[in-house]
Amino acid sequence: MLKVNDDSKMIERIFKTNYFTWCELCCKCGCNRFHGNEYFLEKFLLFRVIYDRPFTPTSVYRCKKHKDYSTNHDGWAADVPYRENDSTQRFEIVYAAIKAGFKRIGIAKNFIHIDCNPEYDGTNLEEVIWLYE
Repeated sequence: MLKVNDDSKMIERIFKTNYFTWCELCCKCGCNRFHGNEYFLEKFLLFRVIYDRPFTPTSVYRCKKHKDYSTNHDGWAADVPYRENDSTQRFEIVYAAIKAGFKRIGIAKNFIHIDCNPEYDGTNLEEVIWLYE
């Protein structure tokens, strides 16, 4: 059973676009939960429109039982996959994320983390790009 905590109008809008499925946004631990908020979902939908390419997010929501739980994925973040070592695609994702209003971006070997966690608003971690090992 899918459990959703969110603004139902925004959820309805994001799925009417046919950009994402429920399963793509839910926690991958098997609990099938999804928690997002209108602020994040608006940015994520705008990111998808600007990026203008289909993709399946590798991680959006993670519940507290998920082995890789973090507050960033508590309804505020997504991981966007890209072809390893494809610097053009990496640029396109980062560019679209910044244009969509994401200010926290992490670059890994095969995904880019984008988040807008309000916990970092007004801190030195608000506008950052970092690299994963």
